[in-house]
Amino acid sequence: AEPPVLVDRWGVEHLWSAELNTLPDGKARAFVVVFLDVNCPIVTRQAPTLRALHDRYYSQGIQFLGIYSNAGLARIEMASHKQKLGFPFPVFLDAGGMFARHLQA
Repeated sequence: AEPPVLVDRWGVEHLWSAELNTLPDGKARAFVVVFLDVNCPIVTRQAPTLRALHDRYYSQGIQFLGIYSNAGLARIEMASHKQKLGFPFPVFLDAGGMFARHLQA
């Protein structure tokens, strides 16, 4: 099967692969995939915890990725939500849900 395509906030498409690694040395030991939703109160409540976990584990080679699988969500809404909640990790749009299905999430 083809790897899923994710779209970043600038509209650039990325294949699910190590290219999503933003660690300075490019060597993530593991990925933490967090599914996000702009209308979910749990995401809003847990934002401080997600930021703290990212800050704690990023230097140990753990790469966090935020995934928005909302159908019809615009990139500008995704980017605004990321900024509003202060997520320090990259976020991607999975509007077709292909990535979620790939992970069987």
